[in-house]
Amino acid sequence: MTTPQPSAQTVASRAGRMARDMRMPIAGVVENMSALACAGCGERTALFGAGGGRLLADELGTELLGRSRSTPRCARRVTPAFPWWCAIAAPPPPSP
Repeated sequence: MTTPQPSAQTVASRAGRMARDMRMPIAGVVENMSALACAGCGERTALFGAGGGRLLADELGTELLGRSRSTPRCARRVTPAFPWWCAIAAPPPPSP
């Protein structure tokens, strides 16, 4: 998992090399926050750059499994108890 920024790629690259050194399989790379989608028109803006996930996958010799985008709706739904992957896939939990 990485974001498009070079600094995030550096950290994820170290983790990938460590996994490879430990003979752990690397399933692939997912680029998180690849773009912000406008709630009104759907236009995507690459707030954190573009292509970092592809570069990391190429460096590690693995696949780019996908890119996840952010939306204002998703950002409002994410809390410590309700992480981003749940906000994308499921309705928010009921309010207490």
